[in-house]
Amino acid sequence: MAPSTTGRYKIRSITRATGFSPSLLRAWELRYNLLRPERTGTGHRLYSEQDLALLQAVKGLIEQGRSIGEIARMGRDALLEAAPSPVPARSFSSLEKHAEQLVQASVEMDGGRLEEHLNHAFTLLSPALVIERIIEPAAIAIGELWAQGGCSVASEHLFSEAVGNRLRRILELNGRPAGGMLCLCACFPDESHELGLLSLSHALVRAGARTIYLGPSLPFEDLVIACRKLRPRVAMLSVTRRALFEAHRPQLLTRVQQVDAQIAIGGQGVPDQDDELSSAGIRIIRGHPWRSNAVSELLSSLR
Repeated sequence: MAPSTTGRYKIRSITRATGFSPSLLRAWELRYNLLRPERTGTGHRLYSEQDLALLQAVKGLIEQGRSIGEIARMGRDALLEAAPSPVPARSFSSLEKHAEQLVQASVEMDGGRLEEHLNHAFTLLSPALVIERIIEPAAIAIGELWAQGGCSVASEHLFSEAVGNRLRRILELNGRPAGGMLCLCACFPDESHELGLLSLSHALVRAGARTIYLGPSLPFEDLVIACRKLRPRVAMLSVTRRALFEAHRPQLLTRVQQVDAQIAIGGQGVPDQDDELSSAGIRIIRGHPWRSNAVSELLSSLR
């Protein structure tokens, strides 16, 4: 008899709910025996509410800097006891609606409604989920609309300011965890787009790093001064436009010799590969470095 699908989720729904890829879920099932999905008559996996709760607990521990091997040794029962009440996977389909509401309010220049939608999202979900599942897709959609002439620069600025203010407040409330790795976060000179950097800073704090946010448009000479005074383990730099990257690249190569900290750069303006930067000890971060798995891997590689 085929298993009942009531209270069961397909792997695609679990992926959307947790951010873990299907290949990773299958590997964890085989390697660690943490997940116990049922199989349909056609061989498809169906995950239970317990599996979802366990994965959400795993996600929280990874965000704290724990490795999957260490987490797996805790065992399924211990993880389930520590798990928060799961957010049902089916509810994640409504996240697209939240993102659409942010976009619509921004396009219509309705700042009050934009703040209301942000308040509602942060009330319902963790900041990490709001950033990954609502703010990021909304920012991409607004960028595409602007490129197509569907919204003004003012709409993009309204969105960026509202979201940026919210993320800065979260950073202030979270403070700096004692004893964690010290990280400086700043944008390239002349770079004013800071949402990606704010998201990364928030993820670093969640992962236990002591994070000092230096904001947009930081001259490299001031970065050198900050590194000499604060002695961070790593300085994270963000740049969203290739033209800005190319304009400031020569000075970056010069200034990196003046600091002891690891320099890491990311953002849409960074190329996939730059041998000269790599030879100078500058690390290029690709993709979405502020997502929980990527942040944990990054910090682990720097320890």
